[in-house]
Amino acid sequence: MTPIVLRSGDLNHNELDTALDIAIIGAGVAGLTCARQLQLAGYRVALIDKSRGLGGRLATRRLSGETHADHGVCYLQPKHPAFTELLQELAQSGILSVWPARRYGLSAEGALIPESKPKGNTISVPCYASETGITALAKALAVGLRVERGQRAIALELDTRSTSAGWRVTAESGRVFTAQQLVIAIPAPPGDRPPRNPARFCQF
Repeated sequence: MTPIVLRSGDLNHNELDTALDIAIIGAGVAGLTCARQLQLAGYRVALIDKSRGLGGRLATRRLSGETHADHGVCYLQPKHPAFTELLQELAQSGILSVWPARRYGLSAEGALIPESKPKGNTISVPCYASETGITALAKALAVGLRVERGQRAIALELDTRSTSAGWRVTAESGRVFTAQQLVIAIPAPPGDRPPRNPARFCQF
């Protein structure tokens, strides 16, 4: 499945930027899932992401030829029933496949050892991966969604000047997105202390 992706210049900026009910910053699994549910509910939604690709930590790097390497999440082991159902559907459609039953880890000495099987009546949850790269999950979730890639948000402003108050999201490229509601679906900043100047930390 090929996602519908909009890049800078694909549409008239005013037509796109003022037609949003909800803008979502971050096109990782959380942002994509949120966008799908909101769009199914009838909202006009757009995802805004700083990267050229999709998926956030579902990152696949293309190497020479048909070789690739997953350098973020390399497999998925669902714990929530809804996520399990999604991965099963993607596996049935050939986008994902079940990870081999025998998995390995590293011992304290660095030796490769098979993972121990669960004891008692514990059911082992299958893992899922993709032969074409883990970003296949993100691409599947993005089908039919409006995605603005390569747009790093640097400022958020609650616009109360207009009759219909909403949010203004300014990107590093100069693009300005407006929406009635805003969802921030990005990882928390590192460290346990907030930045001294929060306004300067708005880089998504």
